[in-house]
Order: sequence, then C-alpha cells, then structure tokens
Amino acid sequence: MGVYFQNDNDQFYNVFFKNNVSNMLIIDYETLEIIDANYAACTFYKYSYQEILELKFTDLSTLKSDQVYTQINLAASHVKNSFAFKHRISTGEIKNVRVNSGLITINNKNYIHSIIFDVTENDEALRPISQMQVILDNLPFVAWFKDLQGRYIAVNKSFEDQYGCLKENVIGKFDFEIFSKAQADTFLFGDIDIITKRKKVHFEEKNEDDKWNDVYKGPVFNDYGNIIGTTGISRDITQKKLQEKALHDAERREMQLLQETIDLKDNFITMITHEFKTPITIINAAIQTMEIVCKDDITPKMKSYLNKMKQNSLRQQRLVDNLLDVTRLRAGRMKTNFKNVEIVSLTREIVASVKLYAGQKSLRLTFQTACDRVVVSTDAEKYERILLNLLSNAIKFTPSEKSINVILYKQGSDLKIDIKDRGIGIPEDKKVIIFERFGQADTSLTRQAEGTGIGLYLVKLLVDNLGGTIHVASEEGYGSTFSITLPLQQYAAQNSHKINEDKILQATSLEFSDIIL
Repeated sequence: MGVYFQNDNDQFYNVFFKNNVSNMLIIDYETLEIIDANYAACTFYKYSYQEILELKFTDLSTLKSDQVYTQINLAASHVKNSFAFKHRISTGEIKNVRVNSGLITINNKNYIHSIIFDVTENDEALRPISQMQVILDNLPFVAWFKDLQGRYIAVNKSFEDQYGCLKENVIGKFDFEIFSKAQADTFLFGDIDIITKRKKVHFEEKNEDDKWNDVYKGPVFNDYGNIIGTTGISRDITQKKLQEKALHDAERREMQLLQETIDLKDNFITMITHEFKTPITIINAAIQTMEIVCKDDITPKMKSYLNKMKQNSLRQQRLVDNLLDVTRLRAGRMKTNFKNVEIVSLTREIVASVKLYAGQKSLRLTFQTACDRVVVSTDAEKYERILLNLLSNAIKFTPSEKSINVILYKQGSDLKIDIKDRGIGIPEDKKVIIFERFGQADTSLTRQAEGTGIGLYLVKLLVDNLGGTIHVASEEGYGSTFSITLPLQQYAAQNSHKINEDKILQATSLEFSDIIL
C-alpha cells in the first residue's frame, strides 16, 4: 500500500504493532478492509497474514455490515471506543471479544486502529447491554440516539414496544428503512433543523397511526463542542389528547346549552317587556290627555297625583326600554346610525339639560373643555343615553353641596370624556362587576336611589357599539371618575347631525325619571 505502517524494516513499528502481544488490526475507515494485522491477530483468528489481508472487518463480525459501520463511526467520532462483538475465527468458532478502536490519520488518510481482547471466559464482558443501555431500557418513554448520518446508534425497549421492532433490527439503520417515507421524511427534516440550528426542540406530533407523541429532541456534542449526532425522547400522550378533546367537547356542549338558555331567557324578557310597553304607553297617553283636556279642572292635589303617576310611568318605560335595548345589543339587532356630530356642542347641551336635576340636590355641575369644535362620526342618540345614564348615577350617589364635572378633551387619535363626581365611591372589590348585567356596587344604596342594576351594563354595551371603551377609577368615600374613549374620526360622505334641544330634554326626562324633583 506504500503507507508508513507497512514498512517491515521500521523498528518502532515492529515493536509497537507487529510484535505486540495484543491482537491488533488496522482497518480502512471508508471500506472497512483490513490493511494490516499483527502476528497475535493472525494467531487469534487462525489466518495466515496474506489470508487476513484479503478480509474486511465485517467478515470477522457476526453483525450486519451497516451495524459494524455504525460502531466504527462512533469510534471515529470519539463518541465511544470500546465495543462488545462476537467474532468468527477461520475455524467457524465464535469468540466473544472486546474491541477498543480509535481513529488514526496517515498521509491524509483515515484508518481505524483496533485492539481485540478475547473475553470469552469473562461473563461480565460478555454482557451485550451496556450500563447506558440498561438505563435507557428502564426509561418509561421512547429514547434513541442517531449519528450525524441519521443511523440509529441506540434505542431502548420502549422504542421496540411502540414501533414493534427489535433493537438489533434498528441499530445501524436509517429512518426510511424502518418507517414509511412520509414519517421518515418528517424525522429527517427535524434532525437537519436541529443540527443546523444547534438547538433543542419540543413539540407534539401525530403519527400515521393517529397516536400523539410529546417529543423532545436535541443535538449531541462531544468534548470539543462538535455535533456528533442527535438524541430524543418521546412519550405517548394519545390518552391525554383524547381526554382533552372529550373535555373540550363537553365544555362546548355546555356552552352551547348555556347560550341556548340565555337566548331563551332573553327572548322571554323581550316578550314580557313588549307586553309591559303597551299599557305603559296607554297610561302615558291618558295622563297627557288629562293634562291638556282637563287643564282648567285640575286641582293642585290632582296635579300632584298626576305628576307622581307620570314619573312612575316614565320610570317603568325607562326600565322596559333598557331591557329591550340590552337584548337587542346582545343579539346584534340594534342599528347604529353613524353621523358626523359636533360633539362639543352636543355634550354641552346634554349637561345643560341635567342642571335642573343637579340643582335640586344643590350639586355643582360643570362642563369643561379646551376644544372649540370637534366633529366625530358617532350615533348621537346612543351618545346621549351614555352621558345621561352616567350623569344620572353621579347625581344619585353624590351628596349635596358636592360637585360633578364633565371634561371633554382629545388624546392622540381618541376623544375622551370624563364624568367625575365627589360621591360615595365604589368599593375596590365591586369595580369588576359594575359593568355586568345586574351588577351593583351596593344593593341597598341602589335600591334607595331607585336603580335596577342594568344601567352601567347598558352603557358598556352602547360604548362598545360605538367602537369605544369605558373604565372607572374610584376610591370609596372620595368619588368616582368614569372615562369614555371614542375614536376621533369623521366621514365626509355622512350627513351632519343637528342638535335637537327638545329631544334632549325628553331623553333627560326619561333617564332622570327615578330622581324626584
């Protein structure tokens, strides 16, 4: 071959290789051909020197060629250098051997230098399973190790059980020799990604048998920081997935049943409130007729009674309207009439319409803004109801001689309206429920002020309908601030809204019907 170790005249080579008492072979790394053997090896295998040079290392082993190559590759990669083999000598006798191998390079060519020990009489050395293999086999999940070429170097018993194949039929093989093409391609691309990115991954995958696995994979590094292969573990989570699906289906059915129940209740409320609305309308019409037709015959006492009847009739109408609007908004059946509105003037008129009610409690009601004119696209009627409802609450729960401020300003691309009072405030644990249906900060106080607990829930729905948000800042005993945020936008093609003072007063009268003047 013309390489260094074939020079029989080299004393150093003869002492450390040719005449060494240990069995030694030098093997071509690429072809696994035996390039040289010492006298001890020829004696052990019972071949002449010329006969053994005609063999490959695989001819001596009882393992398949690809399995032998896998072990040799481990030695070349410095992953493992000691292996348990069964070798066949020229007489056909099988010897249990321990082979220590390492990579050597001569004249820029790679060879494997192997020392073979006869361990036939050593029971412990004959164990085909290494300590690492024992650990792997006792793991409760599937585990494997592959070299850089994608050949399986080690798998455990759980691997055998899950994929129905023995270790000896897996070691040294590629994925495409074990699994379907689709499955093998998935494994291959995953390994390439791990090696390329040099990182660990965790994912859940569904295999071709509709089984789910929870998989952890990552690169394996040697002492020099070089990647020498990939390793992974996986566990069957099919039962967990089935349980999660069953739970999800049960929750979905429960939610569907709950939604059907809510829809049934909303439909019932809608029907009942419609039934209430007819007599209320008749009562209101009768009162108006009496005030007009019998104007000259009404005594002060009768007028007092009529006012009480009118106020309570309006209160019931307000309750019916609120219930109907909540139902319509929840069902998405309430039409939103967007128009360009000069919001500063509209807000000023709304605040002015409420001053009569604030004055009856000796409350200071003010409107403040640094904006002369702001045009936004919104539904003026819904905006009126939002402000009137919040002002009504502020007046109900603010003690006499205190103040209520309405502040309008721009903030970036938004319009902000703050309704700030110096009232009783809201307890911290009640802030999260006041915008819920029938959510009340204090039931006794709400009842004292003739409230129903649905006003702020309706306000939240109306604000959402206008594309805005609402939140509250409050400290018990010091007052509350309700802040509304609306998008600051307008559309040229829309008609402009004209402020109707009489309509605002009518809306105020209805919204404040539960405040006795």
